[in-house]
Amino acid sequence: MKSNMISLKNRNLVAEAQALGSSANTLRGAIRYLADQHYSPVYKRGLYGRTYVDTRRGRRKIARPAAMSSFEWRQNEKARAWKDAQAARRANPEAKRARDDAAFRRNFLARLRREEKRLVANPGPDTETAYTRLERIAEERAIATGSAVKAVPQRAWMTPAERTDRVHSMALNAGLADDWDGSSYCDDRGDHFCLTVLDSAEAPAYHAAPGTVIGLVEQRRRRVYAKRSDWRKSDRSDFFVVGRNENGNAFLHQIPHTAAGSLAEAMNWIWSGAEIIARQGDVALAPSSLKRVDGEDGDVDVIGGHGRHRFIGEVYRNGSL
Repeated sequence: MKSNMISLKNRNLVAEAQALGSSANTLRGAIRYLADQHYSPVYKRGLYGRTYVDTRRGRRKIARPAAMSSFEWRQNEKARAWKDAQAARRANPEAKRARDDAAFRRNFLARLRREEKRLVANPGPDTETAYTRLERIAEERAIATGSAVKAVPQRAWMTPAERTDRVHSMALNAGLADDWDGSSYCDDRGDHFCLTVLDSAEAPAYHAAPGTVIGLVEQRRRRVYAKRSDWRKSDRSDFFVVGRNENGNAFLHQIPHTAAGSLAEAMNWIWSGAEIIARQGDVALAPSSLKRVDGEDGDVDVIGGHGRHRFIGEVYRNGSL
C-alpha cells in the first residue's frame, strides 16, 4: 500500500519535472507534466486532486496536495473534466452531432407548444392566418418527431370559412334549399334555389346560445315554366338571418332587402334599433327611459299576437305598460 501512495510533502516537484525534461517553472505545470509522464494511475489521479482513485487494491481516498489551495484544486478538476469532454467529442463527432440535434429538437418543440397555446387562446384579429399557422405547426411537429400529422387542436374560435360553412349548414337544417349554382342555365321545369352566405359572426349571448354563430344568407330562386308556356324565367331573392336557439334548433328570420347590407343592419332592423342587453328567443330586454315604475309580484301574459309568451316573476307597470 505504501509503495503505491505518493506523498507530495517535502518534495520539489518543479525540480523533478525539470530534471525529466520539462520547461515548467510553476507547481501547476510541474504537476501536469509529471501526471502525463508517469504510468501509475495512483500518481496520475492523485496529482490532479481526485478525492478517490482506483488502484489494484480497490478505491482509496487521497488528500488534496498540501501545496495546492482548495480553489486551485476545484479549478483544476473543472479544467480536467472540460478537457476530457472535449477529447470525447473530438473522438466521436457523430455523438456530438446527435446530442446537438436532440437539444435543438427539444427547444424547437417547446417553442411550437408555446406558440400553439398562444394561438389557441388568442388568435388575434386575423383568425384565418392564425388557423393557417396552427396547421403549419402540426406539420412541423410531425417532421420533428417523425410521427403522423395530427389535427389542429381544439379551440374556441372559428375562421371565416368555418363560420360560412356553419351558417350554410344551419340554413339547410332550417329548411332552405341549395340545388343550383346560381350561374348555370336552367331548362328543367320548376324552382331552382341558390343559397349564398353574405355575412357571419360569432354571436354574443343575447343573439344566440353561447358558442354558436349567426349569419345573413340570400336564397335566390329561379322559376322555370313549361316550354310551351309564354312565361319567361323569373328570379326572386329572399334574405334571412340564420342561427340556433337555446335548444339547439336552427331558425330563420326573414328580413327585407333594404336591411340586408350586413348582419349588423339586419339585427338592427329585427330589434328596431333597440340596444339589447339580454334575450331569450324573440323576447329581449333593452334600456328604458321610464323614470318611475311600480312593481308587483306575479305573472302577466303577453298580448298582441304573442300569447304563447309569459313573463314570470316581478312585473313593472307604468300607466298602460
